[in-house]
Amino acid sequence: MPVAQTAAEQGAASITTFLSARQPSLLLGQEDFGQWGKVYIQTDDQDTTMITEILAKLLAAGKQFDYIYLSGSKRLVKHCQALADAYSFHAFVFLESRMACGIGYCKGCAVEIKSEQHKYSLCCKEGPLYAVEDVVFN
Repeated sequence: MPVAQTAAEQGAASITTFLSARQPSLLLGQEDFGQWGKVYIQTDDQDTTMITEILAKLLAAGKQFDYIYLSGSKRLVKHCQALADAYSFHAFVFLESRMACGIGYCKGCAVEIKSEQHKYSLCCKEGPLYAVEDVVFN
């Protein structure tokens, strides 16, 4: 939500939000995101389609996105990366759920990076936001 709010404050022309959860009671921020633009919702109890399928349909219909910020499963991230490659937008993922101590001591938040310079990145120190194409998702 802070990303959407900051984008709105900086004059973003359009903010589109995609929310998904197992059931409607688990959706967060639906009304708040609605103040900045269109909100698309998917819940597993009503439809097993991935939320990224809605994104794919919009992209195929000509909708353009400059940036996508996401948080979710590896499957969702991989699908979003494939869409980013096909439709040329920048995709970023928040990996804050990987943090343990939060100060870099435990190394529990190490994220494998696709880079010759660094094999791993500490999410708590160098993240939690990463370009999707930079992260290894096995």
